[in-house]
Formats: sequence, C-alpha cells, structure tokens
Amino acid sequence: PRSQRAMAGARLWLQQGMLLAAVSLLLLLVLLPSVRLGHAQQTCGSESSSFGSDGGDHLQKWSLDEQPDVPVATAAAAVTGVPLIAWHDLGPDPMAALVKGGKPVLLHSLPDSWATSSTGHAWDFGKDMERLFPHINVKRTKSRRIRYYNTGQPMDTAEFTRAFNVSFKKGFEDVVLPGAAVFQQFRTPTDGYYYYLGAPIELIKTLDPLRDIGNLSAFAFASSRAPANANFEPQLNMWMGSGALAADLHYDSTDNIYLPLHSRKTFRLMAPEYLSAARVFPSLHPHYRQAQADIDELARIYPNAVQDVTLGRGQALFLPSYWLHFVAQEEASVSVNVWSLSDTFFVAEELFTQPLPFEDSWSTPLLVQAVRLFLNAFIAAALPGDTTATGAAWCTERYSSIRPRDPSRFFEADSHRWIHCEDVEMDGKDASGKSRARLLLLTPEIREKVLARAASLSAIIRNITNVTVRRMYAGNLAEQVAYRAFGIVHVQPFICACL
Repeated sequence: PRSQRAMAGARLWLQQGMLLAAVSLLLLLVLLPSVRLGHAQQTCGSESSSFGSDGGDHLQKWSLDEQPDVPVATAAAAVTGVPLIAWHDLGPDPMAALVKGGKPVLLHSLPDSWATSSTGHAWDFGKDMERLFPHINVKRTKSRRIRYYNTGQPMDTAEFTRAFNVSFKKGFEDVVLPGAAVFQQFRTPTDGYYYYLGAPIELIKTLDPLRDIGNLSAFAFASSRAPANANFEPQLNMWMGSGALAADLHYDSTDNIYLPLHSRKTFRLMAPEYLSAARVFPSLHPHYRQAQADIDELARIYPNAVQDVTLGRGQALFLPSYWLHFVAQEEASVSVNVWSLSDTFFVAEELFTQPLPFEDSWSTPLLVQAVRLFLNAFIAAALPGDTTATGAAWCTERYSSIRPRDPSRFFEADSHRWIHCEDVEMDGKDASGKSRARLLLLTPEIREKVLARAASLSAIIRNITNVTVRRMYAGNLAEQVAYRAFGIVHVQPFICACL
C-alpha cells in the first residue's frame, strides 16, 4: 500500500543527509592487483583535505616533522568566537561534554592515545601506493571550491530538468590513475586540475605508514537514541588532496571531530539558526545539505554570525551536527576525522521510516486533499506558532533558482495556484447536459486517519530540540511526501502554491 511504500522510499532519499552523511563521504576506489577493496561516494560533508605540494620525485619520503605542532598561543590568535579548551579539562567523558555543549570547540593537549598529536612520523606514500595499489580512483576538478553532488537524486533526472529548464553539474570527475602517479599528481599537479580523495581509515590501513596513525576511539561518541539492535559505528576517515581547495558552505548530520595531520585548515562556522538564511538546497536536489548562499554574502549580512577558526597538527576541532561550515586551506594538507551519528539523526531516522496514511486506490483529487490536510496538520503541530513554516517561505528559501519552463503547465494563470490544489472530479452531467464538477470531500474516516498520523509524526519531530533544524526537517518531509504522492515535477509547484 502507498502508506508503507511511500515512506520506505522517502527514507532512502532523505537519509543522505543523515546516514549518508556518515558513510557516503568516501572518495577512494582502491584496486589491488585483482581485488576491488571498495568505493563510496564523495560528499562535501567533509571538506576536501589536501596533500603536499613541495615538489620532488613521487617516491620522495615526506615527514610530518616538517610541520611542528601548532603552539596554543598561536592557535588562540587564529580563533574568532570559538573557545580553546584542553582535552583533560572536559572531565571524565570529554566527548559527552562536547556533545552536550552543542557548540564548536578548538581542542589542544589531546589524549595520549592520539600519538600523532605529539610525535613526528615519516610517511612514504609514494612507494606504498606504487607497491600496493596499481590503480586508484580519485576525484579531480578545475574549481577551487567543491560542492557535494549526489548523483541519482530525484531532481537529477531528465524528467525534471526538461520540465524546469535546468541542468546540474557535478563540478568534478572521477579518474583512474596508476598508483605510482597518484603521489606525484597530488603533490605537484601538472595538468591544471586539483586532485582529492578520501577513504575510511580501515580501507587504507594496509599502507604501512598509516598503521601507527594513532587511536581515534577517544573521539567517538555513541548516541543514547541509537536503537539497541542497530549497528551504527562511528566513521573514521582520512582526507588528502592537492591544496588550495575549499568545501563550500554545508552542514552534516553527524557530530564531527576533525584533526589535521599536516598543514592547517580554516573553518568558517555558522550556527544552525542560520540554516534558513543559508538557503539550503531542497532535500531532493543533488546538492542536498549544501547552501545556495555564499559564505561571504552571509558574512556581510550577518557580520557577527560567522566564527572563524584555524587549526593545525596537535589540535582538533569539535564541530556539532547541523553547524554550517566552509572549509579551506592555504597549503596542501592531510587530515583525519571521526563522525558520530547525532541524536537528531536518530530522531529523523524514526520520522522518515513511518508509514503514510494514503492508499494507492485513491484518486488524484482525493489524494491532493489528504496530503494537504496531513502536511498542514503536521506542520502546525510540529512548529506551533511558527509563521515561517509555510510553503511560500520554503519556496523562497529552497526553490528561488528553480522555476518550471512552462508555468501554465502547473499553475492557474489567474491565481498562481498549482492546478491541482483544489482538484475536482467530473461527476456526470446535470439536467441540461452540462458536465457537473464536485469537490471530493474527505470522509470522516479518512480525516481521522490522516490527522492521527500527522499527530504521530509531529510528536516524533518535536524531539528535535533545535527549532530551526526541526523546521528544516519539516520542509524535507513535505518535499518527500509530495514527491511520493505526485511525482518529482509537481513537488515545487505543490510546495510553493498549496501549503
């Protein structure tokens, strides 16, 4: 039935901002002589880290000792609005304290288990890559800004792009390089491209120099909302790239600890309260979780809202889930990070796995009325008194750059209403032979069913304590329901005109 199938599908599309943010930011396709170790999709949920550009032979040995630990006093001078705290000052459970605080923190005096924070370490990447990996799939781009692109999203289809006269570009391409050439390309690109790759640390532990990277377990956090029988392990990743790259403004649904190994990274941060101002892309868009607004534009409009922090080896940045961040580096760098699924992730996981109260047998007019009743009741209960939680507001924020090629196909000319907002069915003919139209009214049984389900889902989403994040997910749910009910080309018209 539609009620079960719809939300099962919605879960698949929505969770790229939650589960996918924890597992799909992986860029590295490693090929052993005859064994494919794995491939996962890149996202800008992790900024593109990058790797040395000091020239030389691709077999040259490169040591982390070239970059000493950043002195605490120097680091403090590079921070605007982000507290600088020693790890041991956070109490017996530092990660729990950080997550509970819910604010970015620059950390120093990291735990002894994190050996790389205090000791130099010679890495011979070139020889290892040549010896172990004959071919490696990497990303390359000519742009100095990277924006996550999720191929296969519902808006990334010919049906949608034709109807809305838009085209989407990934901005990067996948290329396969010989292992012996990868190191050289990352250090000193010769073809005008910037290269980057990343992988779960477990995938690349076969590299001898990485076996002693340090113990990252101290930086993981287990949410109390995780189902007891679920296997949601923290994700440990390494990031490398060819320098001068930046990740465009975006948010992740995971709590993040970020640790540079070589060179420095600069984060520009904005609290979740600015998600609406950042105009994040629709949840069905290939740039989902990315901001349409530029960080410099936002900094001009909200000069006190942007927090800047630069960190280097020997430090870590705790970045809470749903904080917007733009990440850049002046020089090439190597970094690792740990993603832990947030409490809000699990609330959203529960929300998007609920059945919907609609049936396959319903006609389009009946379905239109039922969906409108359901979403309006859900939004009113999820965000009581919030006058910005409307289709018109979401339309301005999310869809300002997406308009149909032929508006008359979707909207009534006189009222700018979606043509199906008050859909009717023809009900025979009257005594004079003219067609008779009647509005299909929802029966009391259907209304009760729809409103009960709306109340159930609104009770779930109210567990998201940050109202701005809750509002964002309410908009996501509206998009998912409209997509499942009416198809992808009708989502924008329905959201903009009918809610």
